[in-house]
Amino acid sequence: MVTASDSSGVLSEEPDAKKQRRSVEIVTVNVGGTRFMTSVLTLTTHSSYFASLLTGDWAESQNNDKEPFFDHDPAPFAIVVLHADG
Repeated sequence: MVTASDSSGVLSEEPDAKKQRRSVEIVTVNVGGTRFMTSVLTLTTHSSYFASLLTGDWAESQNNDKEPFFDHDPAPFAIVVLHADG
């Protein structure tokens, strides 16, 4: 892991290291009863919604023992994930 320190001496990951780490993190999302497995990076690159949900910025995202469920048609979501990954 690549780290860098700011002026206060606090160590933090460099952006490229964070991006690389997220690219290998796999998340399962349940959309209308269909489970999709994809990388966190795929979902968060173009979506501030998923970025907030999957990085813990929302209270709902703190429940790590359950996969996110969305009561929507899975067909359009499959297309979005396919194009976001490609």
